[in-house]
Amino acid sequence: MNRNRMLLVGVIALILSLPLAYLVYTQGRTPKIPTKPKVVAKTHILPGMLFTDENTALMQFPIYQSATKSYDDPKKVEKRVAKVEMFANDIITEEKLVEEGAIGGLTAVIETNKRAISVKVDSVIGVAGFVLPGTYVDVIATGQPANSDDLVSKVIVENVKVLTADKILERDPKGEAKDSKVVTLLVDPEQARNIALASTDGHIQLALRNSLDAKIEAPPPITKKQLYTQDQPPRIKEIIKADGNKPTAKHTPKPTPPHPRQPIKVEERMGATQKLHEVDVEAAVALEQP
Repeated sequence: MNRNRMLLVGVIALILSLPLAYLVYTQGRTPKIPTKPKVVAKTHILPGMLFTDENTALMQFPIYQSATKSYDDPKKVEKRVAKVEMFANDIITEEKLVEEGAIGGLTAVIETNKRAISVKVDSVIGVAGFVLPGTYVDVIATGQPANSDDLVSKVIVENVKVLTADKILERDPKGEAKDSKVVTLLVDPEQARNIALASTDGHIQLALRNSLDAKIEAPPPITKKQLYTQDQPPRIKEIIKADGNKPTAKHTPKPTPPHPRQPIKVEERMGATQKLHEVDVEAAVALEQP
């Protein structure tokens, strides 16, 4: 009888423990996150490259990880042109693509209302080969203006992007220098005009900028004469009067020294004898006190 009771209690305990065991199991298990397929870059993509079946793929991403106008079919981005650099597994979005119908190559990365102009460089002008695609530079022109016998150096363009170095659209992954003979800059039409004129009429130098520094300084031009005289001590400027005469130096009179205190004669009676003594004023005042 006792044995049957124990068996019954065990069965009841097992039945009651089943819901608890299921609850612990479901709570400890990682919930399945709903996903959605998105088209990604399969390899390293450079600006101007065309997307094909070989460089695109599908990957599953959580639904909450939304991207602006992404794609779920590689056929939708086929023959589209990349506007920016992308790496493997980057989601391809509309923002990263050139408008439909555009051809690949350099023209695909030229922004609206912008122009691409090439500048001949050497190891000095190209900052020892560190002017690479994606970097930013200032363009300095040096020449001799008309009706002048002095050289003038002026910053004609500031903070412009380098599109290519020679025919290369990509930057070296390690950031190593690369000697180039020609670099192509992304500028507006007015800047392109100024660079073209400076290239034919004078000498051009590129100044490499920090990629995070976008401030436009607009420094004034400097002449050769100013360059070699600006370290001299500043001269005293002369003030020219309205009549054209130079003012004469003003004479400041020297202060008159104080007059020495004159001794005075004080008559001091000592009994029946009178003596005259020359004493200072302070001594005379003291003697006059009772």
